Amino acid sequence: MAAAAAAAYPPWVMLEHSCTRVVQGSSSSIADTNTLASCRTTSGHPINVSLCLAAPPEGSRVCVQLPAGVEVDYAVVLAAHGDSVVVQVAGIKNRGVFSVTKSTDHFVYSAGDAAADPPRPPSLSLLAPHSITYEEDNRRPGCNYLKSASTGILCRGEGDFLVAELQVEYERYPISIVIPVGDQLLCWVDMESGLLFSDDVLDESPSLRRVNNKLQAINSTMEAASPEAAIMAALQEIPRLDRDDMLKAYRILTHDDSGRRFRSLMGLPMDLRKDCVLMEIKASKACVLCSPCSADLQCN
Repeated sequence: MAAAAAAAYPPWVMLEHSCTRVVQGSSSSIADTNTLASCRTTSGHPINVSLCLAAPPEGSRVCVQLPAGVEVDYAVVLAAHGDSVVVQVAGIKNRGVFSVTKSTDHFVYSAGDAAADPPRPPSLSLLAPHSITYEEDNRRPGCNYLKSASTGILCRGEGDFLVAELQVEYERYPISIVIPVGDQLLCWVDMESGLLFSDDVLDESPSLRRVNNKLQAINSTMEAASPEAAIMAALQEIPRLDRDDMLKAYRILTHDDSGRRFRSLMGLPMDLRKDCVLMEIKASKACVLCSPCSADLQCN
């Protein structure tokens, strides 16, 4: 993304996927206060978002600040374009009189342009709740989040942006990444079979066109060269996954010659991957106690 416009800031940055969470008013915040923008969550909690910028190849961070006592599961960057990023804050605890509920909010943070005339300050906008069709709710019960791999943002000028998630039914291979092209085109990349372009993403009824290419061969070559690196990179993206659990999961996934476990993991939304990994670890512990596996281990 393009950084906040100021002489001291780099012209572009590389954002880390996971956001840094701090308590509002904390003196330990690493963020630049000149980049701070504020709004409220759907439940009324005040929230601040700011940036800790660094010139590449060092990673930059998005910092999310919430009041003391407000708990969340995780906060991540879903997409970026120009000076704007989509931030997902998941599992916000809302304490009522008789119960505690959780909600997931999505925000668009824009870094602004301090050099513009007049200067444009940073801004933070709460997106409307993610709408779900009846069929989609049956497939992903209780889903109220956008998936990072298939969500993109398209900026078209000052304060004008569009956030879109592509949901494809009955596709063998999932979308891997979304790339904005110019200010009117979004491209969803399917690393196995090609590209999906939406030339009219801003229309009321946008259409898609597929462009087949050699991405499948490229992806297969990369996976063949270093499947272990792909597994480790995927595990490192899972929020709040302990180091020991990461290493255990790495051992399990790299010993699965079929690759089925890894493909199943990558097919899940980010907030379910940690639970899936822990289930695999638990199942692996139980498996080594059974006689067929024990015999196999002794033979090896």
